[in-house]
Amino acid sequence: MSDKRDWQADLLIIKTYRKNRTTSINEQTIKGVPVVDVIEYWLQQYAAEKERADELQQALDNPRRNLLFELHNERAKAAAEKDQADYWREATRQGNIELEAAESREQKLKEAIERYISEDMYRDDAEPFFQQVLSTLYPKEATE
Repeated sequence: MSDKRDWQADLLIIKTYRKNRTTSINEQTIKGVPVVDVIEYWLQQYAAEKERADELQQALDNPRRNLLFELHNERAKAAAEKDQADYWREATRQGNIELEAAESREQKLKEAIERYISEDMYRDDAEPFFQQVLSTLYPKEATE
């Protein structure tokens, strides 16, 4: 029984035999049923079971493929989200650097204007201008 049998070839042999056979008194039977009928029945049963097994295997394979596809998509989404998070993290870092530089420039401007006003190095009509500049940089509460 170590030889692998081809059930389709066996079924074809049986069908050919049935087509060409003649009723014989010496035909082998099992409980009154010709052996060839028994063999054909079981080959057909095997064919039906093979088809069902193939359908089940396909059903099992498809979810695996779908799961692998979904896993790949989830990994791709996670990588894209990580890239986006990295981009925004870097953009925030750059924004913070620029903000610190702007705050530094603003502080220097404020100090220069305050010094200019406190040292009376301006004309009489310049004071309202500088007071206005200071008030736009900082609200009244912050300058008092």
